[in-house]
Amino acid sequence: MMWEVPAAYNSPLSSTVTLTEEQSKRMEDLKLVQYDLTSGKHYLKEDSPFFKLEK
Repeated sequence: MMWEVPAAYNSPLSSTVTLTEEQSKRMEDLKLVQYDLTSGKHYLKEDSPFFKLEK
C-alpha cells in the first residue's frame, strides 16, 4: 500500500499533494487501521492474517 501513495504525502509538502480517488480510499483505510492499532479495540491483532504478505 505504501507505494500507492506519494511519499510527499507524509512530509511537510503534504498540503501540496493531490491524491487520486483510489489513493484517498487507501489513506482512509490506513487511518482506520492506524486508529484500531493505537486507540481502538485492536480488532487487527499483529498475528492476524491481515498482516500476512503473499510470497
